[in-house]
Amino acid sequence: MSKIAVLTDSVACLPNELLERYPIHVIPLHVNFGTESYLDGVEMSLDEFYRRLRENKSLPTTSAPSVGEFKTFYQRLAEEGAESIVCIPYGGELGMGYGAAATAAKELPELDIRVVNSHTALMAQGFLAVEAARAVEAGATVQEVLERVHAMIPHVDVCFMVDTLEYLRRGGRISHLQAFMGSMLDLKPLLHIPTDKGTIQPLGRYRTRSRAIKELVNKVQEMVGSRPLHITVHQSDAEPEEIERLFRTIEERFEVRELYQSGITPVVGTHFGPKGLALAFWAESP
Repeated sequence: MSKIAVLTDSVACLPNELLERYPIHVIPLHVNFGTESYLDGVEMSLDEFYRRLRENKSLPTTSAPSVGEFKTFYQRLAEEGAESIVCIPYGGELGMGYGAAATAAKELPELDIRVVNSHTALMAQGFLAVEAARAVEAGATVQEVLERVHAMIPHVDVCFMVDTLEYLRRGGRISHLQAFMGSMLDLKPLLHIPTDKGTIQPLGRYRTRSRAIKELVNKVQEMVGSRPLHITVHQSDAEPEEIERLFRTIEERFEVRELYQSGITPVVGTHFGPKGLALAFWAESP
């Protein structure tokens, strides 16, 4: 193991090819169906999860790793040879993960643990972990790794479309009235998580799914212009043909430096619901 370990959580939804390429450690969150608890992205396939999500009348619950789980993970990394740990959990404004990670670090003062508030999720968060791993691979010090990650945070974003607002409402991410108005009009909402706010913000509402997907790409282009793009297409049980068309559109419209696909793991999928799409990205400076 490198002397600097990079740790993120399962909300990042890192594609397998990046996990195979870089030694990024992932601590899973928990998804619970009644009394049954599963490790996010580990103990239940995505097909099985979305089948159960559709069939269950009650929404599963989700929870971040506990302080104790973070402490155990940190200690294991130290035992395996890490002299410093850079931990990049999902945004502190979105849930309890960042707080648990930071508290666990404070309770282990003998270890050099740096916890970064990513202010985001999905591969917007994952790209930060990849940047940290690339810096470690290039021989950076822990301070240089942190500087590169913090410099990148303002430039990552994630824009997404959900098929219905109902799952976000049931998960407590939006109000009942917002969900009611969206479902009553059968609108397809676009949302994003700008890192200067760290919370879900609206981008628009559209009457058809095809129009919403088209505008999803347009919104990304408005944000990045003609700059070289690093992007991941996330999906929560969307149609394969739809994802293929989205890939082709991205390749035609942007100067793509990196393009990945990743399923949305159960913890995030609980709030997205089925048939969601997200684009997580950052663009290089001119």
